[in-house]
Amino acid sequence: HYAGTIYGVNPKSLDIQGVEHLTDLNQLKTADLAILAIKAEECIGVVKTLILKQVKAFIVFSAGFSEAGDAGRAM
Repeated sequence: HYAGTIYGVNPKSLDIQGVEHLTDLNQLKTADLAILAIKAEECIGVVKTLILKQVKAFIVFSAGFSEAGDAGRAM
């Protein structure tokens, strides 16, 4: 029963349960929350972009950070 707008961002134009999908992160103006389900090595750049768009919070679903060893731990 969320009253706000939900957007998906995916390079492929998708139609999932009527949710509007943007094909480029730069099309997003701002958001209260971003949920990232992407590769660990992409997370830092995406979060930096979202911070510039004044996104207030992030949930990250990703593998490849500390459980992947020293390189992931460094990220």
